Amino acid sequence: MSQVHSKFKVVVSTPVEGKLDPHIIAVVQQFFAEHSFAPKSLSVEHLKDSDQLVLTIGYVEETGTIAHPPVKITCVSLGKIAFTSGVLEAAMEAAAEEQQNVICHEYYVDNGESFMALLSLG
Repeated sequence: MSQVHSKFKVVVSTPVEGKLDPHIIAVVQQFFAEHSFAPKSLSVEHLKDSDQLVLTIGYVEETGTIAHPPVKITCVSLGKIAFTSGVLEAAMEAAAEEQQNVICHEYYVDNGESFMALLSLG
């Protein structure tokens, strides 16, 4: 599966305790359920000045009747952890292992708390 893409779905929301708003997650998941698009990338950016989270998902429009598994976005708090590569890697791996079919992720920090947004299929 190629990761090359040039289309993006962008959604802006207010964070809910640092996490992505569940309503916004549902909007994005519905967007992919209604179209024959294959998700390829995920980005989350916290705009502190306006207290907004910008969620972007890169995708490709596929032609024909290719059926794609449902898109799932999960936002997980990793807690207030030390910013060392070993500690961060272990926390990220533990969070990802609780999900199935993760195709990409985004790591971000909000008010000193680490979060991971995971994009998975099925």
